[in-house]
Amino acid sequence: MIRFCLNYWNLLRKSNLRQFSFYITVVSVLFVLNFFSVTNLFSSSRGITQRNNYVELITENRIQLKSLIDINNSLNIRIDSITKDKDYDLLDQVIRESLGYLAAEDHLIILDN
Repeated sequence: MIRFCLNYWNLLRKSNLRQFSFYITVVSVLFVLNFFSVTNLFSSSRGITQRNNYVELITENRIQLKSLIDINNSLNIRIDSITKDKDYDLLDQVIRESLGYLAAEDHLIILDN
C-alpha cells in the first residue's frame, strides 16, 4: 500500500487534474477497503476477539461430553448387570421406569442372537 501510494505520488507531480482526481479516487478506495478489512479482522463475528468466546465454548462442550460419556458408561454397566440375570420382567420394569417411553400395555421382545 505504501509503495502504491509513493508510486502514484511521484506520478502526480507530472500529471494533470484529471489524472490527479483519478489517483485520489483509487487511493481513497483502497484506503477504505483496507480500513474495513482490518476492522473486520478484529471485531467481526469471525474476528480475533470472538476466538476467545469459541475457545471457552469448546472447553464447556468438552466437559459436557466427558460427563455424558461417564453417564453413558455407568448406564451401560447397569444395563449389562440387568441383562445378565435373564429376568425379563425385571428388565421390562427397569426399562419402563428409566426411559419412560413404554406404556403398561406395551410388550418387550428380546431376541437372542
